[in-house]
Amino acid sequence: MGMVGEFEQKIVEVDLQIVKYVDGDVVDRLSSVPGVGFVSAAMVAAELGDVSRFVDERSMCGYCGITPSVWQRGKKRWNGYITKYGSKWLRLVLVQCALAAVKCRGDSCFKQFYLRVKARRGYGIVIVVLARKMLGVMYYLLVRGELFFEEELGSKRRPKVIRARDLLVPFEEAVGLLVKAGYVNGK
Repeated sequence: MGMVGEFEQKIVEVDLQIVKYVDGDVVDRLSSVPGVGFVSAAMVAAELGDVSRFVDERSMCGYCGITPSVWQRGKKRWNGYITKYGSKWLRLVLVQCALAAVKCRGDSCFKQFYLRVKARRGYGIVIVVLARKMLGVMYYLLVRGELFFEEELGSKRRPKVIRARDLLVPFEEAVGLLVKAGYVNGK
């Protein structure tokens, strides 16, 4: 137990040093995403730097090297492996965050996306696609200054359709509304 205690103490010391050097607001925004912890958020923030230098999420994903390579001849287009530009450590952290998001409890939007794409594309591809999607979400959280908030997915029911028979109003009341709105002359 002595060695385990020493390692835990060193982990706490390193975490305290990380807290000194990172912007707490940025780390809070990034760690609000399911699957992204404090250390992962701090690493992503440190690797990306100032997000305002990116035009949009696509340019940020291209900077990180997590976008597919493209070959094109005439009207034909082929997508290949990811480009792997940028920091390999950032890609590693994003993939680890994607794996953690899939294993999170509950039925998050990332988990549903993972299951939907995995049925078509396979395990290896879907993790990288999910990491790219999460990076896009992180971009918008940092640009807009918001925290990640996921609505209850179970409440996504079809909206109630209002039918004409539900709007039946007595004739006198309908005429009164039309007169009040100015559509009909009340004389």
